[in-house]
Parts: sequence; C-alpha cells; structure tokens
Amino acid sequence: MQEDRDVTSPAPDDLATRLYVVVGRLVRTLRRTGSADISPGALSALASLSRAGPSRLGDLAAREGVAAPTMTRIIGVLEDSGLVRRSPDPEDGRAVLVDATEAGRALVQGESFTRSSALRRRVGALSAQDRAALEAAVPVLEALAHDEPGSGTDASGSQTDSRTDSRTDRSASGAEGRESARGFAL
Repeated sequence: MQEDRDVTSPAPDDLATRLYVVVGRLVRTLRRTGSADISPGALSALASLSRAGPSRLGDLAAREGVAAPTMTRIIGVLEDSGLVRRSPDPEDGRAVLVDATEAGRALVQGESFTRSSALRRRVGALSAQDRAALEAAVPVLEALAHDEPGSGTDASGSQTDSRTDSRTDRSASGAEGRESARGFAL
C-alpha cells in the first residue's frame, strides 16, 4: 500500500532534484551573460583570490575543490593573461603565493556586476508575489549553501556547535557584506 502524500509538497528527493536542476540552469544562464574570456573554474579561482587575497596554490585548490595540478594549470593561464601574479611566501621561502592583479580584480568586479545586473532584471520582471516568495526562500538557500559537516549550522541555520553562524558573520563583517552590496560573488 502506498502512503498518502500531500500533493502540494514534493518528496524531499523530488524537491532536491528540482532545486539542483534549476540552480544549475540559472548559473549557466548567468554565466552566458558575462563577457570574460576565461573558463568558469578560472573565474572562480580569480574571484576567490580577489576576495581572500594572496593564497598558496594548495590552499586555493582546496578552497575551490580541485586537485593541486588542476589549480596549477588554471593559475598558469591566469598568469599568462596578466590576471594573477606569483610571489615568494614570506613565511616559507619554498612556497609561492598567488594574488589577483588589478586587472584580475577589475575583471571579477565587471563580471560580478554584469551577472548581478542580469539577475536583477530577471527578479525585477517577477510578479510581486513571486519576488516575495523568492525573498522568503533566500535565507533557506543560504543555509543550504553553507551546510557542511562541522560548519556550525544545520540546514535551518541553527547552531550545531560553538562556532558562529557564517550568515551572521557575513552580514556584519566587511568583505562578504561589501560583496553583497555591489553584487553577488562569482
């Protein structure tokens, strides 16, 4: 016998699949609005360096979720384009730091502005009711995006250990707050 389900609420697996598909489509749509002539992975690494500052290749690879050799190739392309520079790590002469150049930061800022403008136009075209529903969903989406084991919050944003909630830190601190003021991070 099959259980009766509320037909207005999809099963969690169905909801997760729909969310996965729609977020992927939205990201691809927004990527097409940009004009940068670099790969999405390279743009993501460049945006990470622009936000966080100089980083070792291994640390950047871990933050971006790619293997170190992949990040080495990405940084090589960005360096050849004048978008990043390498410098010796002052704490360890054997290590190298990479950082975004002014041209790299300008590219990230321009792409962020272009993509966030495209998204603003799409959101602006929604009905007032749909915009309200989207606004109500944003905190849940933020919690989903930051929900990792040991992150300090669960999917609802509730504290799971003694760490601070990253959503609170983001709105109160400088870097992430400034990022949301001029657009969204790439």
